[in-house]
Amino acid sequence: MARMRRHPLGASARLLVVAIAVLVIIFLVPLPTWLVVALSGFGLVLIGATVADMTARRPVE
Repeated sequence: MARMRRHPLGASARLLVVAIAVLVIIFLVPLPTWLVVALSGFGLVLIGATVADMTARRPVE
């Protein structure tokens, strides 16, 4: 049985969409300020790490 090839950005792109959606929800739901700041910081770090992973050069096997 042939092995299915996946798009190299598949998982990273999905994670990026989820992180952006979470940030939007954080700002729409009334939460305490400290929680919004903490979750937003975590979300921005997650987005930065995902973009860095998506743009990283990988050795060709």
